[in-house]
Amino acid sequence: MSVRGVSKAFGAVQALDGVSLDARPGEVLALVGANGSGKSTLLGIVSGFIEPTAGEIQLDGVRIDRLGVRERVRRGILRAFQHAVTFPGLTVEEHFQILADVTDADEDVLGQLGLSDRMASVAGSLPLALQRLLGIGLVLGARPRVALLDEPAAGLAAEEIERLRSAIRRARDGGACLIVVDHDMDFVLPLSDRVVVLHAGTVLFHGDAAGMQADERVRSAYLGTA
Repeated sequence: MSVRGVSKAFGAVQALDGVSLDARPGEVLALVGANGSGKSTLLGIVSGFIEPTAGEIQLDGVRIDRLGVRERVRRGILRAFQHAVTFPGLTVEEHFQILADVTDADEDVLGQLGLSDRMASVAGSLPLALQRLLGIGLVLGARPRVALLDEPAAGLAAEEIERLRSAIRRARDGGACLIVVDHDMDFVLPLSDRVVVLHAGTVLFHGDAAGMQADERVRSAYLGTA
C-alpha cells in the first residue's frame, strides 16, 4: 500500500500535511507521535472513514482513495478502533460464525487472544479488555491484507498484551501488512519492522526503531531527552 501526499484540513486546522509512506506485506509498520500529530486521522483516511483534502492511496498500484469503506474491506483493508467494536448481544462464537460466512476466517486467533474459553459468552458481558481483544480478533481473524490497529494495547494487562503481540506477529508472518498506532513504546517498538513518526501532521522520521530512538529531532519533539 502506498500513501502519497495525503493532507487533511478540518476547517482551519491542518491535521495532515503531505504525508507519504509505504506499507509492505509481511511487516509491522509502527505509526507513532504525540496526541494531535495526525495518526488516527491517517488511519481514518486509509480505511475510508475520512475523506482526504489532497493526495492519493494505492493498493497494488491501483488507486483506492475514492472507494468507500465497504469496498476497501472487500479488498482486505480492515481497521480496529481505539474503543471496542462488537455486537453486544452476540456470543463470541457467533461473531466468528458471521466472519466465517464472509471470509476464510482464522479461528485460531481466538486461542491466541485468550477467548477460546469464552465462546458462549455474550460480547456485551465480557470485561472491556476482552471486548477490545474480540474486536481486534475479528480484524486479524479475517486474514486481512492491511490491518490498521489503533492503540490496540491500551487498557490491557501484561498477559493480554503478550497475547496481542503473539497474534500480531502471527498475522505478519502470514503475509499481512499491519499498521499499528500506539503510545506504549515498550509494546510497539519490539514489534515493528519500520517506524514512522508523525509530528504536527507531517512525517518527522521514517526508519527502524533504533534510528528513531537516536534521532535528535524525534527526541526533542516526542521522546524527550532524558
